[in-house]
Amino acid sequence: MSVEKQGGLAILPNVNLIQNIGYGEKATHTKTPGRYSEVSADEIKLPLVHPQKMEIDKKADVFSRYYYFQEKPANLVWFYKIPEAKTKTVYLGYSTAFRQMPSLAAQKEKPFLLYVGMRVHYKNFSNLIKAYAKWKRKHEINLVVVGKPWSDEEIKSIHGLGLEENVQIKMNITDAELCKLYNDAVALVYPSLYEGFGIPLLEASACACPIIASRIPSTQEIIGSMAVYFDPLDIESMLDALEKSFNLRHDPKYIQIARNYSWDRAAKETFGLYQDLL
Repeated sequence: MSVEKQGGLAILPNVNLIQNIGYGEKATHTKTPGRYSEVSADEIKLPLVHPQKMEIDKKADVFSRYYYFQEKPANLVWFYKIPEAKTKTVYLGYSTAFRQMPSLAAQKEKPFLLYVGMRVHYKNFSNLIKAYAKWKRKHEINLVVVGKPWSDEEIKSIHGLGLEENVQIKMNITDAELCKLYNDAVALVYPSLYEGFGIPLLEASACACPIIASRIPSTQEIIGSMAVYFDPLDIESMLDALEKSFNLRHDPKYIQIARNYSWDRAAKETFGLYQDLL
């Protein structure tokens, strides 16, 4: 890119960087009740999250994809009709506050599965609760939820399923407290229907915490074969994964996964986008 000058002084050019563009790969029911399949690129008509396709300037210098709504670069190029050469994937990171802590010889509190984050529709928390209620080990292993207070609907559901003594919520906790939960948990449960990235996956991995998760592209790209996967719309599939969690152990291999991601790397790669354009 040539640099214009005025009176012998350089005039820095404007750089048009569009960030966080994306769409969701829709999940639809097939003929088998409770099952789902991903719609092919040709069938996608609208973004899953945005009610209309985002209006973008096709003349932008570069389109930055902060790994968002589990899009694949090729599909993103197809959906927005933008040059592939102008796309760049920048993976997110996680706080270094999360790490594996020395295990204590003394017996911990009652074993528990851990759920972290919002509980809006696409997080699929309602199906997790239904599967957990049917789990034969629910009286042996609690479900600890980190997030906002229960909604009235959630309270009604938990009481209706008879889970008052099994499901606990923790609110407004610090990173240090969350780190200890990851270290103590039997496993992190991540049941989302779709995701933008999955920072809790990295936080859990940094603590060597096992992961049981829905089989969605973003999670598979981050965790690979290390997770126990399930169909997020199939209660029996979730039950099977919950049962497998009983035999999981904290594994240092998870830490190696987390080391591939950092906020420093995300910042440097984003800064590199600007450098490449100047």
